[in-house]
Amino acid sequence: MVSTWTQETGREVQGSRVFLAYSMYVNFSFVYKHRKGVTIMVIVTVCLCVYYSMDACVDKPSAPDPEQVDRIVPVGNLQCWQTYTCNKSSARENNQPPSSSSEQIGDIMQQDNKSLVDIEQQSEESTLDAVMDLTMTSNLASPTKQFLLSCKSGERNTDGLELNIKKDNSIVILPKAPDITLHRPRPTEVEASGFSGLDHRGIFYCHSKQGSSHHTTVTLISNYNKGNYYYMTHSGDFEDHKAVLTMNNLDQSKAGIYSASYLGDSPLFGAWMRLIVRACPKNKWGTDCDKECPECLNGGICHDREGDCVCPPGFMGMRCETACREGMFGRNCKESCKAESSCQGLTVCLVDPYGCSCASGWHGDHCNKPCPEGKYGADCLLRCNCTNKGKCSRFSGCLCPTGWRGQTCEKSDGVPHILDMASNLEWNLNSSPKILCSATGHPLPSHSSIELRKLDSTVLKSPESPLIPYLQQASRTTMESNKSTAQFEIPHLTTDYEGLWECRVSTNGGQDSRKFSLTVKEPPCPTTAPKLIEKSSKQLTVKPMENYRGDGPIVSTKLLYKPMEIEDSWTSITVYGSDLITLLNLKPMTKYQVRVQLTRPGDGGEGPLGPEAVMETDCPGVLTVTLRERNVGLRRA
Repeated sequence: MVSTWTQETGREVQGSRVFLAYSMYVNFSFVYKHRKGVTIMVIVTVCLCVYYSMDACVDKPSAPDPEQVDRIVPVGNLQCWQTYTCNKSSARENNQPPSSSSEQIGDIMQQDNKSLVDIEQQSEESTLDAVMDLTMTSNLASPTKQFLLSCKSGERNTDGLELNIKKDNSIVILPKAPDITLHRPRPTEVEASGFSGLDHRGIFYCHSKQGSSHHTTVTLISNYNKGNYYYMTHSGDFEDHKAVLTMNNLDQSKAGIYSASYLGDSPLFGAWMRLIVRACPKNKWGTDCDKECPECLNGGICHDREGDCVCPPGFMGMRCETACREGMFGRNCKESCKAESSCQGLTVCLVDPYGCSCASGWHGDHCNKPCPEGKYGADCLLRCNCTNKGKCSRFSGCLCPTGWRGQTCEKSDGVPHILDMASNLEWNLNSSPKILCSATGHPLPSHSSIELRKLDSTVLKSPESPLIPYLQQASRTTMESNKSTAQFEIPHLTTDYEGLWECRVSTNGGQDSRKFSLTVKEPPCPTTAPKLIEKSSKQLTVKPMENYRGDGPIVSTKLLYKPMEIEDSWTSITVYGSDLITLLNLKPMTKYQVRVQLTRPGDGGEGPLGPEAVMETDCPGVLTVTLRERNVGLRRA
């Protein structure tokens, strides 16, 4: 038994980037009955390299994820390889041995129950600014007469919208082009039915056109009459009934239609597949692949040209974070599977680079098997891994109990909230301020959950976290029944700390922050020495200062003095709001050193001592005494 792999066609895109060729990809697990009585199962896994050119592929080839064997999806980190896997079951009808002509695997497309579905979007150049909301569904496992294709547009603006479903007749050319009956139940939907014979086997396109000018087309071109031969596998090389083709250094020239079939068989009985090659590396998008993709959740894929998340059926949102109700799909979860039971048996195709898959909650060759326990999503590729007693739903993932949320119920509903905090804080230069930040939440913020951050990236954290050397750690965190309060101390405050800050708290429940402005004030200092206004033998009247530097207001003035020629400590007197200060009980004929210190509000508001002045008291004067006559007798000398 020999299997061969052939590339049937390439893809050529003509026109500007306005054109978006969205060719949908089917999940290639096929079970069909060979015309000679042999039952064959073909499972195809395609792992996609996203490098734009062969020269960009510098990493070593990597093996495919075994979790993705039954699912055709872009592989994220681009090791430049792709793998096709074909399974041949040992079951045979009527125990008839296979003939040599029927035991060769070859071209890629579609057989009895599966079709490759392509969606092609055409849009007016001036209006296209995001990925178009276009979905194609099909009941691929149904008999020919019941086979149905449906294409729906979820765009809000439907003016001039034209939807059409066509079948390709250029790869496997039939004598007569298929006659497809189209029905349009509403302007945003078109259905194709009325298939007969082999009409339901092949490649189908859904065209969406809006506007009348600047259209672009995509052409499927057959490179050679018989395709590009790649590989042949003898039955002796099969492992677990699988034939694997690995292609290294994959670039966009390898994108297109492939086939796998038995040599000598009609391609109508082979497996047809389309290889999608994403134009940018993982997590990158844009013309130059220089923009960061958003984190697409629940199996969403980042669009390599628009940067939007293409969400799998059953999910919506900017990051595919929101699950639709069971049986609903579309960008806004407004489309339904109608009479079908929760979309069972339907294949859903979205824009590139997503491709096609089963609806959320289903997997299998015909998308009719419910997800096994612990798995969910399109093709059941995602694992729930629910925490905090969350329960796994095969349609939407983890269903979280009250008080919890998130992909795995890891986030608390008690979003933290920072309590009232002044928007402007004022501290004095060289002081050691203590800044308090209090927050509530469930769970309560811990010692390491609260940080004080200057918006130029300087961070004050708790002792568990590394710090910038000149910043002090949080001295302590007090956890009460309903709040946590972290205290941060800055030693020797400098003007470098001045600016916009924020207190930020982060817990499993979420994050909150509060910004405040920190202003550093310079304590005042006199620029002139104190001035003597009046003196006597035992007192001096002084004007403390005329000018000062630094910041006001002045809340107190301290005058310090001591005898100049005696080693003695300074004596001080503090006044509030007086222009003149009188020093009392001084020694006559004594020189005094006099200095002034000013103070502004707040801790550390005392400024440095100002310039010194020297002042001297007068000589003692004649003592004047008033005597009472009755107490003193007078005599002439």
